[in-house]
Amino acid sequence: QLTEVGKLKALKYGARKTVWPDRKDGKMIMLMYDIPKKKQNVRHAFRSALKFLNYMMLQKSVWISDKDVLEETERAVRDHNLTDCVSMFVIEKIMVPK
Repeated sequence: QLTEVGKLKALKYGARKTVWPDRKDGKMIMLMYDIPKKKQNVRHAFRSALKFLNYMMLQKSVWISDKDVLEETERAVRDHNLTDCVSMFVIEKIMVPK
């Protein structure tokens, strides 16, 4: 089993090779998280996983993706033991006020 440092390195170098398909339904995945400061290393590892899965930060602790990565995201939440810290949503679109 990989250590946290090993996971980060694997994500860092694997990200260059992975191309995630777009969602076929045109919807987006949005997740919000509040990870306690005592889990700072886990927070950094989870953020790296989100970047690897091609999420974009909408604002601090709110990330979105239009890629078909729902299963991978759920796995990352479970693998990092963050089920009580992360909320996930499948949304139609994001409206930006003018």
